[in-house]
Order: sequence, then C-alpha cells, then structure tokens
Amino acid sequence: MRTLLHVALLLTASMTAFAQATDAAKPLAAFVGHWEGGGTFVETPMSPAGKVASKTDCSWSTQGHYLVCEQTLTDDKGTHQQLTIYTPSDDGGDFTYYTMTGSAAPFTGKVKIESNVWTYDNSFEQDGKKTEVRTTNTFSGDDETFKTEFRIADGAWTTMLDGKSHRAKK
Repeated sequence: MRTLLHVALLLTASMTAFAQATDAAKPLAAFVGHWEGGGTFVETPMSPAGKVASKTDCSWSTQGHYLVCEQTLTDDKGTHQQLTIYTPSDDGGDFTYYTMTGSAAPFTGKVKIESNVWTYDNSFEQDGKKTEVRTTNTFSGDDETFKTEFRIADGAWTTMLDGKSHRAKK
C-alpha cells in the first residue's frame, strides 16, 4: 500500500510539474516524453561512419522553468550517457542548454526554436580556421528528424549525421 501511495505521489508531482511549465519555457514542450531512435554518421573529416541509437527522457523540472533530458547513446564505441538542461535565455530570445557527460567537460550553447524546428549553432577555431556545426531537429507530433552539418572557413555545408526519433510509451 505504501508503494502505491509513493507511485501516486510521483505521478501527481510529475503532472503538476508539466502543468506548471512557465510561459517562457513552453516552446520546449515539444521534447517532453520518452524518445527512441537513431541515425547514421557519414565518414567526414569531423565524423567516422557508423550507426548510433538513442533513448531520451525529457521532463519538466519541479517548478517548470527547465526541461531536463537524460539520454543514452549507443554507437560503435559503446554506450554513453548525457544530461542536458534547457532554459529560456535571459534576453527572452533563444534558449540555452547545458550538457554534461560522464567523460568530457560540460558544455553550453544556444538553440533557436521557430515553430517546430530547433536549430543548434556552434562554432570553434580548428587549425586556424573557423568551423561551424549546426544541428536541426524538426518535430511533427510524436516524430522528430534531425541532421547535423558542418562547414570549415565558410565553405559548403557537409552532412555528418541524419536520423529520426519517435516519442514512445515506456
């Protein structure tokens, strides 16, 4: 009986957290739920060829200001976990994300959400040349498609990863 009470309290808390998502955070709602999918990496100077599978669980923080996503990725090198927290930016424009993995330093970036399309843009200096990487996630109901591309020194965009995910019931 006690276990049933704990489960009921957890369910109520999770529904309350969803209902309390702040207005500023509401565009993040497209990613709430359990997602399963994967993609294919293309052999490029930025990526080896290979397959990747993912399981992602996203839910609102208790007060509804943050979207918290835990992800397990499986590729040719093994299984990896990461935790990403999304929040509206202070300027009211793009959203900020913070990602932590078990083996690398945490990193942060911006994601622009326009309707059902999320675009992550990052750039860095590599061998004295500006390298840009962008990932586009397009949501349609319970389906998501994603593509990651890069370009070096304002050259042509090259696709390095294409994939799909589906919001599934656990």
